[in-house]
Amino acid sequence: ASAGCVGGGTHPQKARRMLTLVASAAYLVVVVPAAKVVRLLVIWVLSQGAIPRHVAFIMDGNRRFARKKHMGSVTKGHSAGFSSLQMVMKNCFDLGVKELTVYGFSLENFKRKEEEVQFLMKLAEDKLRVITSPENRKAAEQNGVLIKFIGAKELLPKSLQECISVAEDESSPKLVEMNVCFAYTSRWEIAVAVEQIAKEGGNITSEAISKKLQLSPPDILVRTSGEHRFSDFLLWQGAQSVFMVHDIFWPEYSFWNLVSAILYYQWALPEISRRKAVNMNA
Repeated sequence: ASAGCVGGGTHPQKARRMLTLVASAAYLVVVVPAAKVVRLLVIWVLSQGAIPRHVAFIMDGNRRFARKKHMGSVTKGHSAGFSSLQMVMKNCFDLGVKELTVYGFSLENFKRKEEEVQFLMKLAEDKLRVITSPENRKAAEQNGVLIKFIGAKELLPKSLQECISVAEDESSPKLVEMNVCFAYTSRWEIAVAVEQIAKEGGNITSEAISKKLQLSPPDILVRTSGEHRFSDFLLWQGAQSVFMVHDIFWPEYSFWNLVSAILYYQWALPEISRRKAVNMNA
């Protein structure tokens, strides 16, 4: 009976593997908080299915969140929304998403009250300064995030343009991409693509436009606040994307909302793949 035991010597590798599994299980039970254990298990379960490579978000509801919570100013809702973005970024990349695109500021948002617009510009500038500070630079390099800003950057304050330039220049080849659509609309992106084709003397075809667009098609496009609208975001690229609407405000978006979105994507993927195949063969 002792032949299969550690002291028996006939199966030392199997014994070591068993001891490793026991030690790992003990560590999870004793050291790691229960919530983290559940989170790790959920991530593992989701990884057994298809994980979307590119996820895009319409971050809607910051102002309504501020009113709901009686914050006194809608600007506080935008600050809460940025905190939510940081959490969503981490969750997406932990789940294996390789590209994340967020709708940070629409060209239409310039029509809002001057006080709110100025606050959003200052908020973006302050957060970029934090991200590019020396103490955070090393952490950013270890996380491997490539930051890109897409939009009419010439319309932004000069100080914000400088911060964006620093953030993009410091993004060396990375493992994952973070696209921030700022001073952006899909019509603007399409118009820029058409202008480039015209300047080069090319034929304006759907294939040519697709190649000139600055953003790739998302696998899933998520919108918060319960609104079933694209709001001029990725209109061209989102034609074949899974569209998911959450009836909560952006600052309320949680890990479990993201899990439900990926589960929905995995459920819808066969039909989406079938439609893409039909379109390619048409």
